[in-house]
Amino acid sequence: MDDSDQPLTIGAAAWHARRAAWRTPSTTEAPTNFATESTAWLQDLPREAQLNIYQHLVNERRQLNQPLPLEIVVKVLVTGWKENGTWPNSTHGA
Repeated sequence: MDDSDQPLTIGAAAWHARRAAWRTPSTTEAPTNFATESTAWLQDLPREAQLNIYQHLVNERRQLNQPLPLEIVVKVLVTGWKENGTWPNSTHGA
């Protein structure tokens, strides 16, 4: 696509430069996913610990010291919702 006859704004020029960088293949290896390795123990987080995290996040509106992977946060939220009755009982739904 030739845009040589169209005036470019600074934003459009920056977008084209970023797009070109995205589309350029990387010659370096992808880094090891240290976040997954360092949080693998969270997969087997006890129910009481999940409820404690839920209490801190939802009821006390406190921030965590370390970020949690989304799948763990969802697990914690569902556990908390089931505990306080917010999660629908499977016997009532489809």
